[in-house]
Amino acid sequence: MLLFAGLLAGCSNLPARGRRPGFAGPAGYYDRQDAEQFAAELRREGYDTLVGGVSAYSTLGYFEDPVLSSFLRLGTPEVARTVFHELAHQLIFVQGDSLFNESFATAVENEGMRRWLAIRATPEQRAAFEGQLERKAAFAGLMRDYRKKFHALYGTAGPSDDQRRAKVALLDALRRDYGELKTAWGGHAGYDKFFGEDLNNAKLVSLSLYSELVPAFEALLLLEDRDLPRFYWRVATLAALDKEARRSALGTLLPVRGNVLQAGQGKPAGDAMAMKSLAAFGTIMAAVWAMGAHAADYPTESRFRQALAGVERLVRAEGMRLEVLNAQDEGLTRPLLAAGFNIDSSTCIVFFNTRPEDGLTQFFASISERDLPPLLRAMSVHEVTHCVEQREAYVRRRFDKVLPDTYQRDDMTIEGYVSVVKSGAVETWGEALADISSLLYLKKAVPGQWQDLARRISTMRHELAGKWPAHDTSAWLDRLIDANPDIGEGVNLFDAAFHYRRKFRPK
Repeated sequence: MLLFAGLLAGCSNLPARGRRPGFAGPAGYYDRQDAEQFAAELRREGYDTLVGGVSAYSTLGYFEDPVLSSFLRLGTPEVARTVFHELAHQLIFVQGDSLFNESFATAVENEGMRRWLAIRATPEQRAAFEGQLERKAAFAGLMRDYRKKFHALYGTAGPSDDQRRAKVALLDALRRDYGELKTAWGGHAGYDKFFGEDLNNAKLVSLSLYSELVPAFEALLLLEDRDLPRFYWRVATLAALDKEARRSALGTLLPVRGNVLQAGQGKPAGDAMAMKSLAAFGTIMAAVWAMGAHAADYPTESRFRQALAGVERLVRAEGMRLEVLNAQDEGLTRPLLAAGFNIDSSTCIVFFNTRPEDGLTQFFASISERDLPPLLRAMSVHEVTHCVEQREAYVRRRFDKVLPDTYQRDDMTIEGYVSVVKSGAVETWGEALADISSLLYLKKAVPGQWQDLARRISTMRHELAGKWPAHDTSAWLDRLIDANPDIGEGVNLFDAAFHYRRKFRPK
């Protein structure tokens, strides 16, 4: 169950959580009786409340979230919508900012549905969906306007009879304006239930969480030409800010009712206010990018998780699962990324570290914001490659594939392989395979940037050779870059890496 509360008058039509009315976030309960009991306590203190169930939820990747009967019965389109929404929370989630989280997930949900319907629906069904989105946007705009009016009312001093009467008058005006909107929709009654007799502050809060910032996120998506990875990177950048700066950046896209950009065009609308919004947003984002990843020296957790999510398809194509863990939670101090293969569950476990002891500060300071996402994905591929190589040894026992010629023996065993690896005798051999995979990934993913990024990686390996000599793979990488090998769509990335490791090994 979810509980929302809003103060009758005074400071807040914001939610209450726990025993802190005014805290911006719904309170979650597994037992309706507990939720109703707490709601009754809040009502006695003068708060408006709303208690309602949810059909789905996300544990943000802590568990493999269940597919519940509560939303399966809604039909296939609603199941798809719910899955898109909940998976968005696993990608980017900011603790303590429900408005940001839910609005982002709703924007992802909407875009996911557009793409899903483009494949599975008739033109009539797609048109109906777009009509639904238009009504949602218009209704959200109406509610946003009235939220401002209620905030202005509650900003006056102290609860009073006048304030209570003004609240009732505002709710009546809201109902009238909704009636006009409904008429413009040809009588569509989809929001009638919302305007039942129990319309109150808590209801306004519950709706705003899922709608208030959606136009800003959708404008941001259009700015990126509906390129979801780039959109996620922009959102991850915002997520790294404090709440006030985040809201300020997104707020610049909200002055104009509806989308700031022309739907599907990726071009600014002619409205002068829209242009002003985009200019203001650009100014703020320029400042964000200037301090972004470099302010903390190393990429943030959200950036690591985003990069690893971006290569999960490669992991699954190899018949493995991907598990991502924060190295600091496991007591690890280095390196930046590490990986290991779990034989029992065929899981590639990757650790990321936002504060590693590995001397890469200068390297990351030299990477532009444009280049950081593909670079982090390439580094993620590096770690996944270690899992692939371990699988070849532990499961398939292809020691001829994973070891240099000098270490191959007909009677090689797992124990023998492990002893060779532990001795460090083939460490550079393994790192070369992983680095080659990263470069091949860059060639496929960002063909226009790959050689520049590849040379940066090679240079970094060479410059750190004094500190980490076993990781100096620059001789392999330079030969690979000069060869500029062809790696088409049908080529398996990891098979190609095994091939080029032998082909380009130093003489």
